[in-house]
Amino acid sequence: MTEINRQKRILIVEDDAIVASQLQRTVFKMGYTALGPVATGNEAVTVALKEIPDAILMDIKLKGDLTGIESAELIHKEKEIPVIYLTAYADNETIQRSKDRGTYGFLTKPVRDKELGAMIETAIYKSSTDRSLKYLNQLLKAVRNIDKLITRESIPEKLLQEACAILVNSKDYLVSWISYEQDPASNPMAFSDDFKKSFKGGVTNHFIKKKVQNIVEKPLTKDNYTLFNDKDALNVVDKLFSDHNIKNPVVLLCPMNVREKFFGYIIVISQEPNGFNTEEIELLQTLGEDIAFGLKSIEVERERILAEQALSERELYFRSLLHSMHEDIIVIDRDFNIVDANNSTLKTTGHLTSEIIGKKCHKISHDLDISCCDSGMTCELQNVFDKGIPKLVRHIHKKIDGQPVHVDVLFSPLKDETGKVVKVIESIHDVTDLLTTQEALHESEERIKQIADNIDIVLFTLNSDETGEKLVYVSPAFNRVWGLEINKVIEDSNLWLDTIYLKDRKKLLELIRKTRTSNNFVGSIEYRIVRPDGSTRWINSRLKSVSKNNESSINIIGIAEDITERILTENKLKRSEQAYKNLFDNAHDPILIFEPERGIILNTNSSACDVYGFEKIELIGSSIYDLCLDKQTLNKKVLDAADLIEIPTFEIESISKNGNKIHLEVNLSPTDYLGQKAIIAVNRDISFRKNAEKELRFLSEIVKQSPASVLLTNTELVIEYVNPKFAELTGYTNEEVIGKAVSSIKPLENQDPEQIWTNVRNGNIWMGEVMNVKKDRQPYWASLIISPIINEDGKIIHYLLIEQDITQQKELEIELKLALNKANEINNFKTHLLGNLNHEIRTPMNSIIGFSQIMAEEAKDDDVIEMSNKIIKSSYRLLNTLNSIIELSDLESERVKVNKSDINLSHFVRYLDYSYKSISAEKNLSFDVEIKDEDMIIQSDEKLLEQILRNLIDNAIKYTEKGGITLIASQIEDEKRNLYCSISVKDTGIGISEKNKNMIFDPFRQISEGVTRKYEGTGLGLTIAQKMISLLNGALKVHSIENVGSEFSVILPLKSNYLNVSSTTKNLFDVEAQIFNSSHEVPHLLIVEDYLMNVDIMKYFLNDIATMDNTTNYEETLAAIQDTKYDIILMDINLKDSIGGLELMKEIRKQDRYKEAPIIAITGYTSSMDQDTFMREGFTGFLAKPFNQKQLRDIILKNLVPIAR
Repeated sequence: MTEINRQKRILIVEDDAIVASQLQRTVFKMGYTALGPVATGNEAVTVALKEIPDAILMDIKLKGDLTGIESAELIHKEKEIPVIYLTAYADNETIQRSKDRGTYGFLTKPVRDKELGAMIETAIYKSSTDRSLKYLNQLLKAVRNIDKLITRESIPEKLLQEACAILVNSKDYLVSWISYEQDPASNPMAFSDDFKKSFKGGVTNHFIKKKVQNIVEKPLTKDNYTLFNDKDALNVVDKLFSDHNIKNPVVLLCPMNVREKFFGYIIVISQEPNGFNTEEIELLQTLGEDIAFGLKSIEVERERILAEQALSERELYFRSLLHSMHEDIIVIDRDFNIVDANNSTLKTTGHLTSEIIGKKCHKISHDLDISCCDSGMTCELQNVFDKGIPKLVRHIHKKIDGQPVHVDVLFSPLKDETGKVVKVIESIHDVTDLLTTQEALHESEERIKQIADNIDIVLFTLNSDETGEKLVYVSPAFNRVWGLEINKVIEDSNLWLDTIYLKDRKKLLELIRKTRTSNNFVGSIEYRIVRPDGSTRWINSRLKSVSKNNESSINIIGIAEDITERILTENKLKRSEQAYKNLFDNAHDPILIFEPERGIILNTNSSACDVYGFEKIELIGSSIYDLCLDKQTLNKKVLDAADLIEIPTFEIESISKNGNKIHLEVNLSPTDYLGQKAIIAVNRDISFRKNAEKELRFLSEIVKQSPASVLLTNTELVIEYVNPKFAELTGYTNEEVIGKAVSSIKPLENQDPEQIWTNVRNGNIWMGEVMNVKKDRQPYWASLIISPIINEDGKIIHYLLIEQDITQQKELEIELKLALNKANEINNFKTHLLGNLNHEIRTPMNSIIGFSQIMAEEAKDDDVIEMSNKIIKSSYRLLNTLNSIIELSDLESERVKVNKSDINLSHFVRYLDYSYKSISAEKNLSFDVEIKDEDMIIQSDEKLLEQILRNLIDNAIKYTEKGGITLIASQIEDEKRNLYCSISVKDTGIGISEKNKNMIFDPFRQISEGVTRKYEGTGLGLTIAQKMISLLNGALKVHSIENVGSEFSVILPLKSNYLNVSSTTKNLFDVEAQIFNSSHEVPHLLIVEDYLMNVDIMKYFLNDIATMDNTTNYEETLAAIQDTKYDIILMDINLKDSIGGLELMKEIRKQDRYKEAPIIAITGYTSSMDQDTFMREGFTGFLAKPFNQKQLRDIILKNLVPIAR
């Protein structure tokens, strides 16, 4: 913010409210902003240091501890703010005190406006001028210090960091930062002590990662300064610092340039009200140029140091290169002085480098004290100095020991800027060894020429290029091999090429061209030539490329050897080998060639691969001993054969790749294979013969040891063979039966022999049981098989009779039939006994239970009621035991018949819910029903299903002491998507341990048994349930955890189309309500019972739902039905009269009005067979004695349903 556009702020410190208000209005009219007023010195200090006003109107006399003068002193210690004192007491002492404290004015009250305005402007101007001079002096001092720093500091980072610190410490800047564009990561920065004390935050990532150009987000000039005020300045500060307390910053950026090179910016942040004035900005710009100059000087100095280092390194490099060269290097000036030399001079001169530097070159090279020119010698060095042209010469040096050294010397002139030769570099190469080698090479060439002239191998050289092939040299042997004159062939190389077969010539020319175009290539070829005498010769040539130089036209050298004799021998050998190979490969027998010591297989034929099951590559390299089971025997025979001992053919067992045994007949003989000693094994696979022999022996033993009698006849039925068992069975010896007709030995007394043999002669096998006689005429029963034996042509060649003695078996069958008949008689007796026992117990038991129930209902005495209930409970326990025994007897005797019908499971389960609610409540147990799928229809026996579930529910109630029982009906699906229903009985009882889960289905078994038995029952409930479920084609599943509870699930198949079946089965409880709650007439019942106590009980049980009559015999019953039409007849089966209930029912059915009437059988015969019999004969219901009121009412209810409909 500049002095022009910022409104001045005046702090008013006055404890008189009227005066303060007047001053406030006056200041406002003058265009100033009035701060305050405040009334105490403490308040004045606080507001002044916080707001930094441009001037303060300070009353000298203030309320509180501080006077105006004391308050001004405290403010001046922190900030230089001009103070104008106001007082009504203008005494000299007060005025002097204020002047001593650096006052900017003194006004007495009352204050006139003009005086006040003039005083304020004067104070502000004077304060600003004083402050500017002070700041400029501080800044000039800082610039001088930084200039000194520039002259001594050589590290840019330190220079910039110390410059920032000097700026901040020498003037009241908050922050000084130099943005060094050459190294943006350095970012030197310094903070004032005041800013450090109050600054709680940190430098932002903007400062760390970005250049200043990106931070201010405005284009910056590199030629002039940039000043930020107000919001722009605060925006820059916010991007640089986090959590700062700078209120009104001013930011100045001055570029650092020198000689058109830009180094960055000096950034200074101030919080002074007046910001930066022109003089201050100029000084900071000058400082930027000085720092840029310092940075440039550092760069120049660094470049100079680097250049000197590079020059030193380069000089060191060339000197190292000079001394590492194998040739002698000597540098000579125009006065023939040696000024430098490398370490190799010792080899050619015999002198060390230190011994020759400074010496004359002619002294070292020729041991002359005067120059070569002065001594009359031609000096090539002088010519190079004079002409400036390099020169290569060869001459002889003398070493220090006088030994001559042949050298090649290259004189190279070294010129100055004017082109004058100032020095000559003399490169000396010792060629003594080269000359010696050349001489030896010449001698070698002479020796080779002599050899070439006297051997039968042709040596030749030729020149090959795009124009053709030209022989340059051929040795004298060429004439002997080709039969051509050498001179003519050298003149015309086509004479040589024309002798080569055309087909071979093309191959040779291709090889020549390949050799010519390849470096260090060596090629070989065999080809045919035709000599002038017409004979054909085979030639083997080897070619090699050579380096071609300017002095030689040869680029290929080669040799040619006559190999005709070798080719003929090889061809003859190949024909012989091919014949042997064909014989070897095509041999039917397996052949192996192997070395004798380790048995390593060297070669084999395809037959061996087939027999052993290996590929040829698998056999070769393996050991023959690995294929043999008896390695020791084979090894001995192989060693004998290797020692040329004749080995007869022997048999041995080998093993194939798949583990099968192979029987081989082996012949071993020594041989030579590819130059090494070997054994050839010719094998013959006799496995088939061995197996056939083994099988024949095996079959023979089978027949001999067979427990059955075996007899073999020819087609005329004459016996040819019998086994030992035949003699043992019949008593005949072999001699007595061989050659006899089979009919004389096997009469077949209980069969028709003619019919049997006719059937067998037609190629059929006959089997049956026959009665035969032994030699002593004793009869015996036999199981006989007669089979024709047919050859490959389909003709019958023999008949085979196999006979097994079954006499004991026949006798056992007779005994078993007798035992079975006896068992049936006993079983029938048991059935009748149980039936009579059942009836005799149930009939009186019905009265006992009935009267006990009546006593329990009618009695007033609690003891009588308790005793009655105990009688009822004991009676039912006895009946349950009796029922279980009868049911198990029926199931084991398979007398239970399954009568299937459609059953709606939801109705069926609700019926059971109704039955067991009260029973569960007696033990304080809950009884719940969950029907997860409505209208599930199964086709099953309703009576059996009810008995199964009652057994499971009774068990659940018995073994559950707390909690309850849940009856769950749901639909399930198996892996094949077949639908089943599941009816589960789930309890919270004692559960079953894993070891007892199988035992619970055994008859008469319980979890607690013996003296520790805790629960009542026969242990037959689950046994009966499981057997009944099997009759219904279902399954019983058990899931139980000991001390947690059990779940028994009955799984039955759903009717396949049950979803489409509309259930017409009504809920029995709905029917009961329909019958007994409607206007339907009360049913009229006839009770036919000769045991009057039972009559009384039934009447008592039914007196609220029906009217009843009773009869005791046949005549009374027929008379009663003549007079009255009964809705239901309850018929006792076992009447004392001569005619029973079954016959009486049939008589009643003869009358038209009773053909369809409900007649219910009431009896103590409760077996399933009895029930089925009664229902089949014509009864519509069945009720077993004894029964309770509910059972009687239920059977009446079921039989009244058709009437209600």
